[in-house]
Amino acid sequence: MKRFLILFFLCLIPCNTPAAELLISVKYSDGTPAQGIKVREVQLERAEHKNHLLGLTDDKGEIKATFKVQPTGEINGEKGIYVYAYRYVVMPDDSRWEISDIFWNVYPQNEAPFYQNFLANYRAQNWTLGKLIKIDKDAKLRWNIVLQRGNDIKVAMRDQFDKPIRNSRVTVFLDLQKNSHTGFGAEIDISEVITDDNGSFVLHNAGDFYYSFDLRYQQRYTTPGIDYSSTVVMKRLEGKEDKVIYHKCIEKKVVIIVKSKITGKPIAGANIICIKNFIVARQGGPLGPDAITDANGIYTSNKFCTEHMVEFGSFKEGYKPYLLSIDQFISGKTYEFMLEPEQ
Repeated sequence: MKRFLILFFLCLIPCNTPAAELLISVKYSDGTPAQGIKVREVQLERAEHKNHLLGLTDDKGEIKATFKVQPTGEINGEKGIYVYAYRYVVMPDDSRWEISDIFWNVYPQNEAPFYQNFLANYRAQNWTLGKLIKIDKDAKLRWNIVLQRGNDIKVAMRDQFDKPIRNSRVTVFLDLQKNSHTGFGAEIDISEVITDDNGSFVLHNAGDFYYSFDLRYQQRYTTPGIDYSSTVVMKRLEGKEDKVIYHKCIEKKVVIIVKSKITGKPIAGANIICIKNFIVARQGGPLGPDAITDANGIYTSNKFCTEHMVEFGSFKEGYKPYLLSIDQFISGKTYEFMLEPEQ
């Protein structure tokens, strides 16, 4: 009897948790079930973190999702507003990806009108696609998908002068834009490609959503139109001269001489460093593996980029970092940084 009561108690918590269900049915164009298709579940709000592979469709081409619409546990003791917004992505290998409508709810219910107005006015790329479907507890929903071939689209990576970004690594991903303080947490990787000599590549089976293109492992190109450093550009592809436009930094000349503040002698092998504005904070580090002073303590560059830079300076192990405000930078000027030993 005691064992039965324990099992009953363990079952009672999940069984009493208000939840809605979504049955996802995936078929091929001839009507046959699409078995073994990956489906991903993403929670777009902060109530809980979900961005994971829900699973694969079964032999009927189906998979079921269960999602919460209010907090678990003793809700009388809960405080605050709990917002739930779920989205699902069907990810076949040989057809275009499909994204679901946004299924949402708010707890307590009297906050729903405010949030519904917020959603209706939300104009951030992928949030604008599909319908906003308010869900109640115990709702039984269905999403039917017929897989379609997408277009193979040629994507051209260009700078603000329409010059090609050649032979560069690009990460392509789908960002469903989690409503977090950073905007991160709802990204799904698609592929990684290298642009050709014309700065182009082909994206196969393109879907009908906004793609994110990340031009990684370089310091010359940034996302245009924002006041912090980023390498991601979001774009919806149309199949007609699709270009992803980046801002290429305006290269400037700089000469930096690094010396010891104690001896006045040049310091070889000192790193040239900077601090930049990023989306979450200001962060710093070396300009790159080649940004190092020579045997005479001198660093010279005609490709010094100051976009989104707050400070620049120098550092070497055993010395305190030296930083100068970017407001004091003048192209072509020679700067002398005197490094003070740590002890």
